[in-house]
Amino acid sequence: MEMKTITVNELAALLTDARAPLVIDVRKGSDYAGDPRLLPGAAKRSLEEIETWAKALPKDRPIVVYCAEGKWVGAAAADWLRARGYAARQVEGGFAAWRAAGLPLC
Repeated sequence: MEMKTITVNELAALLTDARAPLVIDVRKGSDYAGDPRLLPGAAKRSLEEIETWAKALPKDRPIVVYCAEGKWVGAAAADWLRARGYAARQVEGGFAAWRAAGLPLC
C-alpha cells in the first residue's frame, strides 16, 4: 500500500540521511507571509504553478510536500505529483506540526 503521508518526526530523521527526500513548501502566500521560514532544505513553490515546476523534479527521488496545516493544499500537491509518477507524500499536520514539535526552521 502506498503511503500518502509522513510524520514530522519521520521526516526529521530522513533529513539527516544522504538520500533525503526533496522537500517542497506549497503553503498559500498568506500563510507563508505569516511565517516565511522553511523546513531545512525546502524549496518554496506555488501550487498554482505545479505544472511548471514539477517538470524539473526527479522521478527517482522521494518528494515531501507541506502546507500550513497538512490539509487540502499539501494533499492536492502530493496527489497531483503521485498521479504523474512521483513518489510524493504530504507532511501530517504541515508546517504547524513541524513548528509545534520544535524542529528546526530556516
